[in-house]
Amino acid sequence: MYLPLNLRIRRARRNAERIQMQRNDVDMSYSAVPTDSILQSLGSKLVVYSADDVIVTEAGFVTMALFPADARNCQGLLVIPGVDDRNQSGHLVLRDGFVPYHSLSTSIGRAAVDAQRAWERADKLVQCFGGKTELKNAAATAPWYLLSRYEDAARAGLCQWGAENFLRRLCMRRVCKLVGLPQFLLRLAGAYGSRVTAASLLRHRRHLSKETLTQEHK
Repeated sequence: MYLPLNLRIRRARRNAERIQMQRNDVDMSYSAVPTDSILQSLGSKLVVYSADDVIVTEAGFVTMALFPADARNCQGLLVIPGVDDRNQSGHLVLRDGFVPYHSLSTSIGRAAVDAQRAWERADKLVQCFGGKTELKNAAATAPWYLLSRYEDAARAGLCQWGAENFLRRLCMRRVCKLVGLPQFLLRLAGAYGSRVTAASLLRHRRHLSKETLTQEHK
């Protein structure tokens, strides 16, 4: 069931209060980050609540309470631990010029690796269409009945965390995993949906190419 943002914020904050985040639980081999720098990196569009000990963000269909005192710089990335409104813990990974990535990993280093790999997949997808504008146009003109699979989100470089939450808010999680999600619903995801649509189109093209090659060799 879809919950209003204010309710999701309150739930995320309550979950954060239940978690006893100690500084010695964080890998101290990574350098700490001042809260002001974290807020600057997040930007006003992502931050929906801010206090000294917790920052709540709404990004990529994840309402997440972050622990700024435990944020770390890792491999040139800002990695911040936190918990969402459904009590799922993980990390938000930020990099200038890239879409924020939510990693379900409890390790700072692993979360950074997850994000890097996802961004690489996203870049490759854009390259396959010749650019961001071409990708957007291809997604916009895709037939409404085109079905996108759950796996297409990962191929597009999107996080599992956000994909799961989007489907839950639509009450379409089971349907998507069984048969797929049609484009007229996926378009509700905005730019994220365009990327998934592009990944679906690419999958269909490759499938048709394989069928053509198979028929030619018969």
